[in-house]
Amino acid sequence: MPNEHMECSIQAFDLTNKMDASANDRNDRAIRMAAEYLVTKTGENCIILVSDDVENRKQAQKLKISALSSLEYCQIHHHHLMPLLASFHSNVPQGKPELFSAHLAMSELTLGISEKRFLQGVLICTTSHEIGFVDSGSERIVVRGAQNINRAITGDLVVIQIIQVQAVQNKQKENFILKLGAVYEEEESDDKNDNQEREGCVVGVVRRNWKANYCGSILQSKKNEFVPVDSRIPHIKVNSLPPIVNASDRICVAIDAWPNTEAIPLGHYVTTLGTAGDKEVETQILLREHAIELSEFSAKVLTCLPPGEEYNFDPNGRVDLRESLIVCSIDPPNCRDIDDALSAVLVNKNQIEIGIHIADVTHFCKPGTALDEEARHRGTSTYLVDRRLDMLPKKLTERLCSLRPNVDRYAFSAFITLDIHSAEICGEPRFVKCIIRSRAALTYHEAQLMIQGESPNDEVAESVRRLAKMARILRKNRMARGALTLASPEVKFALANESDTPTDVGAYQLVEANTTVEEYMLLANICVANKVLSVFPGLALLRHHPEPPQERFLPLKSKASIGLNLEINTTSNLHLAKSLDAACSMIDPSNYSHKLLRCLATWCMAPARYFCAADKPKNEWQHYGLAAQVYTHFTSPIRRYADVVVHRLLAAAVGLEPLPTDVSRELVADIAAHLNHRSKAAQYAARDSVALYTRLYFKQNPQIGIEAIVVDVDPKSQIITVLVPRFGIQGKLIISSSITNLSFPAPHSASFLFQDKAFTLKVFDSLLVDVQVMSSDTNPLGEVVISRSSSTALPIYKVPPVQESNLNISDAQEDEPVSDNAEDCELIISPPAHQPPIESPLDIKRRKVAAALQHLPIAPVPAPQQQANYHGQVPAQEMIESPAAIRLPRISPAVAPRSVERRRKLESALERARKKRPCH
Repeated sequence: MPNEHMECSIQAFDLTNKMDASANDRNDRAIRMAAEYLVTKTGENCIILVSDDVENRKQAQKLKISALSSLEYCQIHHHHLMPLLASFHSNVPQGKPELFSAHLAMSELTLGISEKRFLQGVLICTTSHEIGFVDSGSERIVVRGAQNINRAITGDLVVIQIIQVQAVQNKQKENFILKLGAVYEEEESDDKNDNQEREGCVVGVVRRNWKANYCGSILQSKKNEFVPVDSRIPHIKVNSLPPIVNASDRICVAIDAWPNTEAIPLGHYVTTLGTAGDKEVETQILLREHAIELSEFSAKVLTCLPPGEEYNFDPNGRVDLRESLIVCSIDPPNCRDIDDALSAVLVNKNQIEIGIHIADVTHFCKPGTALDEEARHRGTSTYLVDRRLDMLPKKLTERLCSLRPNVDRYAFSAFITLDIHSAEICGEPRFVKCIIRSRAALTYHEAQLMIQGESPNDEVAESVRRLAKMARILRKNRMARGALTLASPEVKFALANESDTPTDVGAYQLVEANTTVEEYMLLANICVANKVLSVFPGLALLRHHPEPPQERFLPLKSKASIGLNLEINTTSNLHLAKSLDAACSMIDPSNYSHKLLRCLATWCMAPARYFCAADKPKNEWQHYGLAAQVYTHFTSPIRRYADVVVHRLLAAAVGLEPLPTDVSRELVADIAAHLNHRSKAAQYAARDSVALYTRLYFKQNPQIGIEAIVVDVDPKSQIITVLVPRFGIQGKLIISSSITNLSFPAPHSASFLFQDKAFTLKVFDSLLVDVQVMSSDTNPLGEVVISRSSSTALPIYKVPPVQESNLNISDAQEDEPVSDNAEDCELIISPPAHQPPIESPLDIKRRKVAAALQHLPIAPVPAPQQQANYHGQVPAQEMIESPAAIRLPRISPAVAPRSVERRRKLESALERARKKRPCH
């Protein structure tokens, strides 16, 4: 057999050196050789070569290989696929005009890359499928417009050609972008080529990255056109749609092909998920969109768990701390997956030993098992408003690993001795595997009462007060080193017990008990990172938070200067921390401006990411937000696979267990990349869930006349972005065109006259708004609407939702898509609930022109859509540990807003048409 393989390999090698054959011919010939070899080993009746290339089939038949076309194969062997295949073949272009440039052959692409005429990279679309970028490794190339993207879809590996270099002057770079109704951090940016922006076009696709299927709905006006919930994916033309499917259904569709004669890709129907607007259906969609594992754990995985209902927690060589140590946990209410607990013991009058006890997940999750493989695949637990999707089976997360009170549990503990006055570490930390028995599972509120001395004074309360006292000093020390106090307008929900319907929503409030726990988790993570690095410098899994380029701080500095008359120093994390603290000390604590200022600083940050220590130089290991030289994740192994990896490395580093045999630099790097992807997906899914429940809440509980704060004033689009602090949501308001003397005397501010009154509006100013949900037949769930309250005497008007239109998309837009689906409108601006609808002058003109042109063959003009952004609840530790991860949650679907200038051009066109035809 080895000789036969060698012979086949030699023949294939000879084949590739025949220069008179094209790459496609060589591929076909190699496939025929493989088929011929298999025929000789298995018999010709067992092998069928399926090809739609007539010449390829003829050559195969000469070699006595059974060869069929795809239609013939399905007709004989898979007849149920015939309608689908026939539909695809019916869409093969027959003399249709080409709408896009043909992709170059692979040989031409390879040659162009080698000659540096082309660049290769992954296409990443941000707000729409018609604008994106390709990171070639040395620079980021913008790809703008359908023709230049040339049928590529976000995630595809593409080859591009540079077509334009555009000078960029005085450009304030912000590391957040509007994407699917949310603010998203950019993937990675080294801010290279700051003085120029190069644009390119796609000349070929090396590898498609199409998902198995996409979720969305069929257009009401075009029964065979599918609109994905992800606005980065183009509409899909679907044939052979079951007659029972209608526009109110959420369905899944797969992409089959995208010939250059079709404006949108071709696809086929996969399944129906349910009715649009249904809470469970929308939740399933957001989980599918982010590729969150929905299936139950397999039998193979469950067999890795200890049998039976009970488990004997035998000390078995572990340090037994069940009776000698006062241990307690502090978590949110109803927390079941308790993976950390704390203890504090006075060593002498000058020292205290802090115990950070972490669930010993690796005792049950052994490397190389099906359980470990599944945990690595999932990467992290996903927390939605109404549920938790675990990384590990519930038998571990809620029972055997969870550090519940008054039961024995295995822990991997870090004991750190601190000077009681300075909180400096005394000696080397100790890391031991032990068995503990927690005395109490406290909520943050219960722990806070103990800290304040408002609860019975028992051993647990005394321990909590010691912990809080030392945490204050630890926090002070971190701030002195340059750690940042950042913020995000988080929200939390109260749910009805039976229906999971949100009954209340509000900003998430932190108390000292939160920060107490955070300080010790950060301390343990830093100590573990240093220990693992000292023993395995080439294998350590670390967490890196880069220092942002100074350009990213320009929006923060500009807004603070204009809105608060404050200067922010961003030259280092220490200067930024001191500058923010000084600025906030000058603002009334009851004023939300101090938190908005920290939010603006948070939005300047890039995300923290996992990496293998061997893959970065030492000067790139630091964590900017924490002012830590090294950092890792050790404290949450129940919900993060990164912590499982670190537990194994630490156990080997301190000599408790051998290093897993498969651990290598390459494996750790691969795991880091995978976990970065899974962590981001889990965060986005959580924010989508917050967005869904926010709509459900406001549908039942509209809010009238509540305070909002101005986040930005954009002179180009004349859009005012506001944030509602109480609910942590953002919306956009447009200044009416009826005002006079409109000017923008400084960035982020506007001055104008309205009804003979002078107005000045700038960032950090307050105004009143209404928040409600407007439902429609096409959107049962409705859209959350932020609008100017009747008590606000400012000329700010609604931006109505996009209406269905037959207007040619390529003529009606420049960079951004027009939606034909009202479900695409998420947060829009409309009149308050307690007064009749307010029409802006633009609305009145549009209505009059539409009435005048009702007999003309001109499609109605689609009104613009604006979105607002939701802020999701993020674990408090993550808010401090990974400031850039605190972003606004994503809402699907969403459509990027059209520019005001473009709307006015459309309006002018209709006005000119009206003048040519008298009104009747």
